[in-house]
This record gives sequence, structure tokens and C-alpha cells, in this order.
Amino acid sequence: PDLLYRNYKYQTSISLGLVEHFGRYADAVLAAVKPAAGSLIMDVGSNDGSLLKFFKARGHAVLGVDPATAVARKASDEGIETLPTYFTAQRSRELRAARRPAAVVTPNNVFANIDNLADFAAGVREMLGPDGVFVFETSYLLDVLQKTLIETFFHEHLSYFSVKPLRAYFLRHGMELFDVHRVPTKGGSIRGFVQIAGGTRPVKPSVAQQIALEEKAGLGRIETYRACHDRVKAIRLELLRQMQQWKKQGKVIAGYGASVGVTTLLFEFELGDLIEFLVDDNPVRHGLYSPGHHIPVLPSDAL
Repeated sequence: PDLLYRNYKYQTSISLGLVEHFGRYADAVLAAVKPAAGSLIMDVGSNDGSLLKFFKARGHAVLGVDPATAVARKASDEGIETLPTYFTAQRSRELRAARRPAAVVTPNNVFANIDNLADFAAGVREMLGPDGVFVFETSYLLDVLQKTLIETFFHEHLSYFSVKPLRAYFLRHGMELFDVHRVPTKGGSIRGFVQIAGGTRPVKPSVAQQIALEEKAGLGRIETYRACHDRVKAIRLELLRQMQQWKKQGKVIAGYGASVGVTTLLFEFELGDLIEFLVDDNPVRHGLYSPGHHIPVLPSDAL
């Protein structure tokens, strides 16, 4: 984890449209949970504090937790207190004792990166107040398979989530998934709402409806995954045919974006020898090179 996250380059504010999404997201969470004014809201993997800024502007106390040292310091300097550490059950016990329980705990596009999911669940349960709600947003396996979103498979992602196993996961750890929505973020995600088991909020029909949809789509059958593999293979063959044709015509081929997902695409589609350079909007990536292929990363105006 230290190798991956202590010197993390990514910043939420760089991602086109994501800050605006977080503004809408904050309003949706507050409308659903209705925490009392001034309640504590914690974001796990809070990055530069883009989400917490919206909760703070709406009158709530906020706290970020993120192991990326420089990014956490920058967020704190900009008024969003951010602890440069990992979120664990032990850390939650310390924070709850030193401060107070949280009305809302959120991890957004972070849940899939966590190795010890049992400890994470214990930490969430420890941090939540009696009527608190854990709200997560994460890439949705059903969208990954249906849309062939293979760029979501990369070294940081350790889990790929669907609703049926999530419901069982939370129950094992004394919590209850009571509502779920599909959202368009990252090509297709789910937003789940979780309370301590036996909480006051009724389980909404959306949970059972989504599980039924997953079962109908065959998420529990190996054939579904083999079919996705075959689609990826067909895409690779067609893409290589087209790009090799362009190369023979003397065309220059560049790639837009130097994200972790792009690295997956370069290797899976065997594009390393066909792309001459990558461009990216994030200036911290300029002058660097793609892992393995050593393709240079340039500013976007290089196009």
C-alpha cells in the first residue's frame, strides 16, 4: 500500500466532470440520510477533499482520511482536515474516542482498492453512530461485463462488486444494505446505502430487484465471463488490424489519457509498438513514461 498510495499522483479535481458529480452526490446523500446540522461526515480515500468541500459548504463537520501524504496535506491546507493515514478498525476506535461517531461514512471509487475487507467493515461499523449510514460508490461488475469495461481491471483494484455478495458481506459484519442505485460514474457504478443491522431504515425493493437482475444476467455463471473474454479478443483483433493499416499508410497514432486503465488497454490490446506518444491533462504526468512500454506522456496540446 505504501508503494501504491503514499506518493499518489491522481487528484480528483483533475478528472473532467467528477467534481460536478460529487456536488450532486453530496446533495443526494444528504437528502437520503438527513443528518442533523453539524453532523460529522467522513470520507475514506478523500484525496484532495473535493467531495467533503460540498458537505462542509452545507454546514457539516468533515474529516478526510487518505494515505497520500502530499495530497492530504494540500487538502488540509485548503480547509478540509485530512489525516494522512489508512482507514482501519483500530484507527476508527481511536477517532471515535477522540472525536465523535460519524453520521455518514463514504468511500468513493476506493472500496475496490481495499485488501482487508473484514477489517474495513469493522472500521466502518465502529465509526458509525447508531443511526449513521455508510454510503459507497464503486464500479459495478454487471456494467463491466455488459459494456466490456476492461480498463477497470488494473493493479489497484482487488475486488469487483455486485449486489448479491455485497449484501452477504455486510450482514456478516453486522450491517445491512438497505438501498442501491445504478449510476453512470466510471462507465457504470453502484451507489449503496448501509446501516447497522436492525437500524430504523427499511430495506428498499431496489436491493432485491438488483439481485434479480444480476441473476438473470448470469453473474453467477462462468459462461458469462467466458463470453466477455471472447468479446475482448474480437475487439483486440479488429483494433490491431485497423491500427496496423494506419501505420502502413504512414500515420502517427497517439493515445489520449495516461491513466492506470490505459496501461491495461496497452497490454491487453498489444498496442505498445503502435502508439508513439500519450497525452494527459494532468501536468504531474508530463515527462513520465507508460509502465513497461516506455511510451512518453506529453501535454494534451501536443496533439
